[in-house]
Amino acid sequence: MKYFIPQDTAELLRKNSLESKNIDNFYLRLHRFTKRSSKDGEKYDFKIGEIKGSTNIEIQKIEKYYHSIKNIYPQSQSIIASNNWRLAIGIGNGSVYETSISLHHIYGVPYIPAQSIKGSFRSFIIEKYFENDEALAFDNIAFVNIFGSNESQGKVIFFDAFTKEPKLQIDIMNNHYQKYYNGKELPTDTQNPNPINFLTLKNSEFEVVIATKENIELDNKQFKGNLLDVVKSELSESLEIFGIGAKTAVGYGYFEVIKNEEDKTWERVKDTEDIKVVESFITRFSKSKYIDDANKKLEELKKKIEDDKREKEQEKFAKVNQNVKNAWSAVQNKKGKQKQYQKELKKFIDKWSKKQNSKGSELVLEYVEKAKDELKC
Repeated sequence: MKYFIPQDTAELLRKNSLESKNIDNFYLRLHRFTKRSSKDGEKYDFKIGEIKGSTNIEIQKIEKYYHSIKNIYPQSQSIIASNNWRLAIGIGNGSVYETSISLHHIYGVPYIPAQSIKGSFRSFIIEKYFENDEALAFDNIAFVNIFGSNESQGKVIFFDAFTKEPKLQIDIMNNHYQKYYNGKELPTDTQNPNPINFLTLKNSEFEVVIATKENIELDNKQFKGNLLDVVKSELSESLEIFGIGAKTAVGYGYFEVIKNEEDKTWERVKDTEDIKVVESFITRFSKSKYIDDANKKLEELKKKIEDDKREKEQEKFAKVNQNVKNAWSAVQNKKGKQKQYQKELKKFIDKWSKKQNSKGSELVLEYVEKAKDELKC
């Protein structure tokens, strides 16, 4: 097997006995450590076993990238979305292969470039509100505020979108009439099909971040409300019904918006702690005639958690602690159940106390300390 790489690179690889599978950066492995699979040198190939996802180091870099954005732009907003089936992004990028995929040149991981997100979203807005008339769109001040024009810069910043667990898969498109498309023959069934492999991402969860230096209010026929709120809502719809990338006409590139950044920490806490704790309480005390009031309060707590998930994180934490106190009050005077319930409640409160890295942690701890004092935990 021959590779087309610079001589000094080849010498370094031979000296260190490096093989393709040992190269961590998938971008370099795919595009720079290229294998020739035919004698004439016209065909190149990659093996399924060489396709890889993110390493822990790459995930840390991605997390640092998002953390930096949110430090620089505190008002930034995120959309968490998973592609419903397959995503073909960057399929037409320059490559020695017949097809390509967008891989970050530094991290080596699959990603959706910011310009792809903005371009697809822009096309969606022009189609939805301006009947595919770009000139009409440029007459709309809100459209210009979002996307910019030749005369002015847009106020919304779109960032590259990454996935921490890329699920790369090889797909195939089959050219049945190659000679016809090359202008040599008529399309007949005597021609052999020419299968072409290309890489896709399947069911991968992306975080799409938008930000602005000037969060203005929009107020016209098409767009009303806070700039980022409007863009976030419209972009979510665009990802779901307009799609992104190649081959959207045959089902590629459509997303399901699962949760937003303001819900992200809350959803994780809710799924792994709060609801489970609530259900545990209900299961343990459901057979007790003394616990009816507490059972009702705990059901209300469960509903409250779900209903309040779109409020600010600080408010959510405060309300949860208040509801926990209310639940405790319902069984405060029920003999025989106080000790066990108090033990579970203390365990629950202690879990909240450990959330030092979440937004509003100081407010959380303030309410937790009050709860501990009042409940004598």
